Amino acid sequence: MGDGEGHLAVRDGASEYFFYGSGRKHIKYLKARLCTRARHDLAGLAYEIVYPSDDVLFVEVALNDKAVAPAVLAIVPLNKANQAKKDLDDLGTFTKAVGHAGIPDKYVVLTESGEVATTFLPQALTARVAELIKSSTLISLHLTDQYKIKPASYEEKKGSTAV
Repeated sequence: MGDGEGHLAVRDGASEYFFYGSGRKHIKYLKARLCTRARHDLAGLAYEIVYPSDDVLFVEVALNDKAVAPAVLAIVPLNKANQAKKDLDDLGTFTKAVGHAGIPDKYVVLTESGEVATTFLPQALTARVAELIKSSTLISLHLTDQYKIKPASYEEKKGSTAV
């Protein structure tokens, strides 16, 4: 799957593949990373027996600045919401948990306000997201116009030896 000669997927290690796409209206780029279970060696298979995992696809789509209104919205499992707010600066700084009809009880919508959730999650999309959650296809969804990790301030950089 992907050998670096113009194929869709580029292999990066024994169980990771990267995809990149661009050239669509209102989209800067699409990056995807497919992390598969370790099926290539005996140790990886033994580890999977003890700690089973699934193949996971991470997708990042960067929209042009004028394509959508600025907002922060995430749909995450309820038991991982606090950790997401700690790990991702935009969620910790700008969002709060809001109720949204149609989202399963084991998930929470994090956003700036209920109006943002209503705008970005109309009824038809909410129904589709709920289907994907119930089928264990969708783990989480994160839409943002902010940096996910807070950029270092000048003072923090000044004390750093890294270039």
